[in-house]
This record gives sequence, C-alpha cells and structure tokens, in this order.
Amino acid sequence: MIDLFRPFIPKEAIESVSDVLRTRWVGQGPKVDQFEKEFCQLFDLKFAVAVNSGTSALETAYDLCNLKPGDEVISTPLTCTATNLPLIRRGVKIIWADILENTLCIDPEDVRRKVTDRTRAIVQVHLGGIRADVGLVSRDDDGIPEKIPVISDAAQALGIFNGDYTCCSFQAIKHITTLDGGMIVCPNEENAHKAKL
Repeated sequence: MIDLFRPFIPKEAIESVSDVLRTRWVGQGPKVDQFEKEFCQLFDLKFAVAVNSGTSALETAYDLCNLKPGDEVISTPLTCTATNLPLIRRGVKIIWADILENTLCIDPEDVRRKVTDRTRAIVQVHLGGIRADVGLVSRDDDGIPEKIPVISDAAQALGIFNGDYTCCSFQAIKHITTLDGGMIVCPNEENAHKAKL
C-alpha cells in the first residue's frame, strides 16, 4: 500500500499527552486554554475557542448566527458534507451559489445576486487552501442596511481568517493535528463567551 500521508507527531507531543493523562484535566483544562492563547498569538487573533472538531466549529457558528428552520443560507455545493449537513439538520433552506472556474470557491457576485430578505447567513469555503472572499454583504430592508454574517469554513486553509466566524479543523490530515479537534474564531468577546458555553 502507498501511504498518502503520515502524521508527524513529535516525541514532545507524546510526552505532553502522557503528562495530561496523569492529571484530572482530560477535557477542558489548562492545556486547552494555553492552546487557544497561543493560537491567537500565532495568528494575531483576539477571540478563538477550541472545540472537538471542525464540524463542531461550524455547528457553533451556525448556532451563534441563530439559524432557524426556514431561514435562507447561501452556501457552496463544492465542499465536504460537514459544511452543509448541519444546515440541513437545522431545517434551513440552502441557496446554492455558483463557484468560480479558476478557484472552485464560491462566486461573490453570484452570492450577491441570491441575497433576499430571508438570507440569514453566507457560508464560504476556502477550498484546498485557496482563499474565498465574499466580502461584506448587506441586505437593505426599508432603507436600513443590515450586514449578513459570513461563516468561513477554513478546514483546508489554516491561516486564512475572514468573515465573521472562521472554523478550523485539526483532524488527522489537516495542517496541524490534535488527532481531532477544531477552533472557531469569533468577532468579539461576547460571541467567544457564548461559543465556550
């Protein structure tokens, strides 16, 4: 068999896991707090919350956007099922946007064409490490512009942070791994606190 990849786990990481297993902190604890802090420092971010998977990061972002059955969410069909299945589970109506031929990422102009008064969020995927950027999209109801939250699925693009929420994955084949795990980058302290809860 030809290996497609082999995760690199340094000896220090194995020793660190053993140290953790000797404590009472086998879930949320000081090492998770340290990881969040160092992640923010590395990428010059303010608010990031570690979760158990990239899918959980997406689920949390969808919760923070308060998505309800019948809401419209603009998304891309060219992604892992983990991006859109949580939307289907919530009963939202997914409005598929086209993709750009040269990047295979969501087409910002098609997104703008599909915004309605029922659009509650936009999901963009940084596919294969290529930056998607729908930019700032707002809806103008009765002359009052309202910004539509943009959720970025950066499971394949660690280091690209745009949109209101960026969701990262640390699954075994990602840029860095915590065996499984994820991170949600939030726009403010209030949302980070809600994400942590």
